[in-house]
Amino acid sequence: AAWLAAAADLGLDLVAPYRVVDSEGQAINGSALVRQFGSSAGALVPHRDEVAPGEVQIWESVPGDLDGAPTHRPLAAVSYLKDDRILPTGWQASGPWAARTSAVGVTGDGDFLPGSDRVRVRIPGGASVARVEAALVYQTLSPAALAHLRRVPTPAAVRFTLMTDARPPEAYVIATAERMR
Repeated sequence: AAWLAAAADLGLDLVAPYRVVDSEGQAINGSALVRQFGSSAGALVPHRDEVAPGEVQIWESVPGDLDGAPTHRPLAAVSYLKDDRILPTGWQASGPWAARTSAVGVTGDGDFLPGSDRVRVRIPGGASVARVEAALVYQTLSPAALAHLRRVPTPAAVRFTLMTDARPPEAYVIATAERMR
């Protein structure tokens, strides 16, 4: 998964944290959801074309069960409630597997294209912005998926959660950007 939020405590899936800095070097914007997302285990965060303070963009797939609720159980999944993972460059809606590989939940985002997506950061009105910093972060296992495994006491789930307790899934910064005024 991926997302856009504040540049601290990056314990998430794929994240694009951002921070807005004023001319005095003080952070004036960002999102606490970087830290809070793990505690909202199972919450469906909608695809966003623009983020405001306190919001986050997470690129991820969220399977749904027959009742339309998010699920982490593969055999319970019947559809995707959201799948806004970046499509491969060259992906085409006319391709033979397009019905199975197309994005879900990105309606209205005109710049969600194969190979890219653009997310705008809304700056608070009246802010004196000197620079905006962003980083794209990737993590293989979401906090929600790990929380689900903790509730399933199979021998394999217990072993896996013990391993992640000893060494939690890391978040990797895979790209950064900065824009100065």
